[in-house]
Amino acid sequence: MKRTAMTVVAILAMAAFAACARIPTAEIEKADSALASAKDADAAVYAPEAWNEAQDADARLRAELDAQAQASALSRSYTMATSLAEETRSAAEMAASEATSGKEKARTEASALISESETLLASLKERFDKAPKGKGTAVDLAALRSDAGSVEAELAAAKQALEEGRFMDARDKAASSRQRLESIKTELDNAGTPPAPPKA
Repeated sequence: MKRTAMTVVAILAMAAFAACARIPTAEIEKADSALASAKDADAAVYAPEAWNEAQDADARLRAELDAQAQASALSRSYTMATSLAEETRSAAEMAASEATSGKEKARTEASALISESETLLASLKERFDKAPKGKGTAVDLAALRSDAGSVEAELAAAKQALEEGRFMDARDKAASSRQRLESIKTELDNAGTPPAPPKA
């Protein structure tokens, strides 16, 4: 009877050991899939902090897997690896979610900045046309007109980036365009150049 009980205990112990020593393949595959989805969502661009957390978790997972692969069969356990795989999957899914939100926010902001910049650029062009010509003007209109032309090119690049789905790039270019146009407007205001008439 005692021998039977000991045999049962031994079998249960071996089963428990086998469970702990099993590589969590399914969990690792889920983590890899989540990381791939986050990468496809441009998490590195639109959710860099969350993406770094996911990568750090994955690095810890890989280190743990390597450590267990080098451990002796009797001491090998994948309990920690299973937990790290779950942590990696969760962090990667969070990164993908934040990237989706960040991308939409950047798209909205870029669109608004481009629209505002186009309106301001049109207004400045009207002011250039109505400004007094000739030497002795309080502001160098030719230089400002040239600056406005380069801003217009930058604005066109912003619109192209928006159309191509590079929303962060589009937003940055549009923000730069808006800032430069505001600077030109300030110079015209300080020179007493009459503002463009309001649209009917």
